[in-house]
Amino acid sequence: MLPEGARRIFDQVLPVVLEFVPAKHLLLGGGTALASRWQHRESLDIDLFTSTTMFTEAIFRKRIRFEARLGELPLSRVATLGPDGCTLFLNNARVDIVAFSPLTYPNRSPDCTGHPRISLETSLEILAKKLHRRMILHGQIVPRDLYDLAYSKRFEPELLDAAWDAGPVRDPQVLAAALSSFSPGWMRRHEEPVINPRFPDLRDEAVQEMIDDILSRFAGTSSPWGH
Repeated sequence: MLPEGARRIFDQVLPVVLEFVPAKHLLLGGGTALASRWQHRESLDIDLFTSTTMFTEAIFRKRIRFEARLGELPLSRVATLGPDGCTLFLNNARVDIVAFSPLTYPNRSPDCTGHPRISLETSLEILAKKLHRRMILHGQIVPRDLYDLAYSKRFEPELLDAAWDAGPVRDPQVLAAALSSFSPGWMRRHEEPVINPRFPDLRDEAVQEMIDDILSRFAGTSSPWGH
C-alpha cells in the first residue's frame, strides 16, 4: 500500500504519464516503493523509471507536448526535462521520471500498485541505487536514504549485504569521512528530514550506524573524527 501522501501525487501524475508510456514499461521505485513494503516512514516523492529507449521515444522526443500536459496539473511546475529524465514539483512533492539502466537483475518485483497496476522495483535495486549511484558516485547523502539503509541493516541485513555487493566501492574512506562531518542532530535539522519515522531511534542513530557499517565491511577504513 502506497503511503497516503505519495498515493495522492501518484494518482494525479500517473494518468498523464500513461498517455505517453505504457504501464508495462514503467517501474515505481525509490523510497516510496520501500515505504509501501516496510511501512517504516512517510514518502511524498514519486520515482518512476523506464528504459532509456522508451524515455527517448515516448517522452523526450515529445517533450513539448509532455511538458504541456504536466503543466495542466494543479499546482505543478516542471523543473527539468532532458534526455535522462524529468523532474516535476507538485503540491510540495517531487516526481522524477527517469531513464535508467538497472544495477541488479531482476529489478522488477512481483509487487504492484493498485489500479492502474505499476510494478515496483525490488528492494535490492532501490538500496543499490541509493548506495552506489546517489551516495558513492554522486556524493548525495540525505536522511531518508540513511534511514532506509539503517532499517535494512536491522530488519533485512542480507538485503543490505547484497546492495553493497551490487557495485564497486573504491574508496570507502571518502564516504566515512563525509558521514563523520555531520554534527549531532543533522538528521532532524536537514531540509529534507525523515517524515513520520516508525522507528525514531533508527533515524537518530542512522549516521553512526552507516559509519559503523562501513568500518566493519572495509578493512583499513577509519573515521577521521574518532566516532
